[in-house]
Amino acid sequence: MVPSVLFVFLNLANYNVLKNELDERVKKYHDVILIASLIENVNIRGRAIEYIIAGEYEKSEKN
Repeated sequence: MVPSVLFVFLNLANYNVLKNELDERVKKYHDVILIASLIENVNIRGRAIEYIIAGEYEKSEKN
């Protein structure tokens, strides 16, 4: 089941758009993500990186 769902997702027209957007965000916040990767607690580390990539970091930087 999962491989077929994955295959369908990878073949969606929007897949490349989403992947390119994610790649750009990771490039943009590379240094901040590296710092977040030093957080020992895996749960907090994951949330911090998600926060950064989701664009919340940029919103908080502007305030």
